[in-house]
Amino acid sequence: MIHELANKIPTQLEYDKSNVLKSWGFQCSNEGNEADIKEYFKLFLAPGYEDPQPGSSPTRKDALKWFRDYTRCVNEHIISRFASTIPDFSALRVEFITASLPHGGTHAGGSGGDVCMQAALSSTTDVNVLKILPSKGEPSKLEPLSHVEGRPIGSVFIDFSVHQFIFQRLENVRDHLPAPLKDIAWEMMSGGFERFKCSFLNWNTFPEAEVYNSQIAITSDESKKLFDVKIEEMFALIEYQLGRVQKKHPEEKIFRIPSLVLSGGFASSSYVKRRLLERYESGNASCGFAAMKILIAEEPYLAVVEGLVMNRLQHLHREVIPFRSRCSPVSYGILCDKAYKPRVHLGQPMRYDPRDRKIFAVDQIDWIVIQGDPTPPTGISKRFSKKVEPKLIQGPWKIEIVVSTLPPERLPQSMADEGAERLCEISIFADDVGKKLKKSPLVPLSTFLLFR
Repeated sequence: MIHELANKIPTQLEYDKSNVLKSWGFQCSNEGNEADIKEYFKLFLAPGYEDPQPGSSPTRKDALKWFRDYTRCVNEHIISRFASTIPDFSALRVEFITASLPHGGTHAGGSGGDVCMQAALSSTTDVNVLKILPSKGEPSKLEPLSHVEGRPIGSVFIDFSVHQFIFQRLENVRDHLPAPLKDIAWEMMSGGFERFKCSFLNWNTFPEAEVYNSQIAITSDESKKLFDVKIEEMFALIEYQLGRVQKKHPEEKIFRIPSLVLSGGFASSSYVKRRLLERYESGNASCGFAAMKILIAEEPYLAVVEGLVMNRLQHLHREVIPFRSRCSPVSYGILCDKAYKPRVHLGQPMRYDPRDRKIFAVDQIDWIVIQGDPTPPTGISKRFSKKVEPKLIQGPWKIEIVVSTLPPERLPQSMADEGAERLCEISIFADDVGKKLKKSPLVPLSTFLLFR
C-alpha cells in the first residue's frame, strides 16, 4: 500500500448532506456512506488537465469553490495556532505568502551555468530551467530560460493506479464482497481498512484475487510497473523542457545542464531517485543530454514553502530579488473594442458608436502577458484609452481579464475564436487617472496604464 507522510495534511474536505462544510484535512471521516469527501480538486484547476475518469469530473467552478474552502480552513488554522502561541498576535502585521513561479522552490546547484529545477509534487510535476547569473559578492540571481512546464504526474496518480489495480483484482470475487468494489478498494488503501473489515467478519481470504487475511498482495514488480508509467512521463517532460529551451536559446554554443534539483513528495521515493540517477547522472546516451548531478532538497515536502519564505525575506531585509524576470505558463489579456477593419474583423460582432460615428469590433483581446516571455519584477504596463459618459466618470471601470494556454503563435485575437476563456473581472478606480474632454461630443477621454 502507498501512503503519504502522516504529518502531511491531506487535501480533503468533508461536506454534510446540505453541502455545508463539516471538516477538513485529518478531521475528515472516510467512514459511512453519509460522508461527502472532496479531494484531488486542485488538479481540476490546472489548465489542460483531463480526468482519467471523465464521467465523474467536477466543473471548474466546483473545484474553485472547494479550493477556496480549503485555503480558508488553512488560513483560519494558521491564525488560530499563532494567536494561541504568540502574545498579541492580532496586533502584529502578518503577510501571507502564496505560491509563485517557479513552483519547485528556489534550490539551485552550481554557479555561472544553467540549472534544471524539477519539482515532483503530490499531484503535479513542474519543471523549470534556470540560469545562475554571475554576481560576485552579492546573493545569487536566477533567470528563467522558459516558463514552468507542469503535468499531472505524481504520487496522487500512483494512488489512482493502485486503486484501479485493486479494483480489477476484486472483480474476481465481486459476489463475495459486502460493499461496492470502488469503496473497498479505497478502504484497502487507507488507514481505516482495519475498522472497515471488522464490520464484515465473513470476508477474509480469497486466493483467486490474491487476498489473504483481508489484505491484498502486490508484488515488487507490480508496484514498479505502476511507478514506471509515471516515471517515463516525467522523463519525457524533463527532456521536452530541455529541448524547448535549447531551441529558444540557440545563442548558447555549449548548452549543458550541470544540476537537476529535486523537491516534493514524488521525488522523495527511493525508487524514483534511483531511476533518475540511472538516466541522468550516468550520462545515459538514450536521453540525448549530458550527465547532470542529481541534487535533492533536505526536506522535499517543505522545499516549496521554504523557498517562498526565503525569497520574501531577502526582498524585505536586503532588497534582493533573486529572479531577474519570471515567465508565465499561460497568456493573459484584456477584452476591449478595436476599430473595425473588414479584412480583420469580417463576421465578428461589432457596434456603432454615435459619439464619434465609428464602428468597433467588440470582444477583441489585447494580450498583455505572453506565455514564456520574461516579465520583470516591476511588472508590465500598457496604455489604454476609454470613453466614459460624464455621469459615470467617478465610478469604477470594469475590465475583463481572459486567459489562454495556447502557444503565443496561436493566440486568438477575439472571443469569437477558440482558445481563450474569461478569467475574472476587475474594477479600476480612476480618481488619479488623467482625463480630457473631447470637442464633439463632450465625452471625457481617459488614458490609463494597466500594470501587472
